[in-house]
Amino acid sequence: MIFRPIDLETWPRRDVFEHYLSVIPCQYSMTVKLDITDLRKRGLPLYPTMLYALARSVNRHEEFRTAFDGAGRLGVYDRLEPSYTVFHRDSETFSCLWTEYREDYGAFCAACREDLAAYGGRQSFEGRPGTPPNVFNVSMVPWESFDSFHLHLSKGDRYLLPIFTIGKFYEAEGRVWLPLAAQVHHAVCDGFHLCRLIGEVRQWLAQPGQGGPGEAPGCGETAPGHSTAHVWAHNGYTLRPARKEDAEDYYRAGFDPLDPELARLTGSRAEYSRKEVVDFFLACVDDPDRRDFLLLDPAGHIAGEAVINEIDWESRCANFRTAIFRPEHRGMGLGTWMVRFARDFAFGELGLHRLELDVFSFNPRAIRAYEKAGFRREGARRDAVRDGDGCGDDILMAILEEEWREIAKADCGRRR
Repeated sequence: MIFRPIDLETWPRRDVFEHYLSVIPCQYSMTVKLDITDLRKRGLPLYPTMLYALARSVNRHEEFRTAFDGAGRLGVYDRLEPSYTVFHRDSETFSCLWTEYREDYGAFCAACREDLAAYGGRQSFEGRPGTPPNVFNVSMVPWESFDSFHLHLSKGDRYLLPIFTIGKFYEAEGRVWLPLAAQVHHAVCDGFHLCRLIGEVRQWLAQPGQGGPGEAPGCGETAPGHSTAHVWAHNGYTLRPARKEDAEDYYRAGFDPLDPELARLTGSRAEYSRKEVVDFFLACVDDPDRRDFLLLDPAGHIAGEAVINEIDWESRCANFRTAIFRPEHRGMGLGTWMVRFARDFAFGELGLHRLELDVFSFNPRAIRAYEKAGFRREGARRDAVRDGDGCGDDILMAILEEEWREIAKADCGRRR
């Protein structure tokens, strides 16, 4: 961190600065709505992505990095790190974390995920210790959308750095909108500067995920270059978001014909028509309350899927399932990897509190994979499903956010 003092005698903004700092102290706020439709369709994590978009623009312009240092000197930080709030549902309090800004979008999201895993469960105002002086503050209020938002800083006349507040997103006119309130000090930032920053954030959100070769890989995983979506790699296989153009290949790979053993283990019918599968797939890709990912083999052919569905954004709960379509891809550890991916994505990217699934008792391989990933048995519907001439149980398993945090913290510690 470098702090460069400003020479007031030669500073072109001196008169404006002194007027709005001392004569008529003035802070102001502006609330805008941002189009995040593409961000949602591509399954990008909302909070880390917004932190990146804001930090990216803040660090491009000196007016947003102008501040008084600990000695009371006016100057400009060479860079600012985002400081952001994390809510604790059990105590109804929050903590402040911070993550070092990185120009690479994927690296920044991965760093956010590690900080959330390491410090997100700490119930103190300073969740991550050692907050540096060069941070700007971001809060999220995901329970309500708003048209106006302003913070009253009774003793904040000399606080010059920007403050951002994000509200609850909503759908209107076929698009997804996110309210953003920006509060700045008029001594260092005029309407022109704030509108320029908001314009840059809007422009970046029109093509979210831009900003570096990596696309938010998991801790210890690789992410091949991709400009618009997450891609994860494992032993030559890749996992990426489903796209509309995948519909026909999805049908051929998984349902033409449907593997009898897969149908048995998932309780599916023996066959489905092309129209049924394609129509369902296209509807899934457009559904904002689910995330569909496809497993591709080393040749690029669809080999399976991982699905987080039935997302309840209010209660932060969801269901999920995985499937490997053909026998030749099973027994290679891919199922375990996909389960852990879905778990980490649900909590680290989507910000969920609970992830659940149901599995049949005659599928011991899947049960072992779920248990290894930290899922716990919560109950069973006894003899609820037919299996040949007999019956099997439908077992409910789930993992909670705090349980995932402990696992993620241990995993990242080992990989370091």
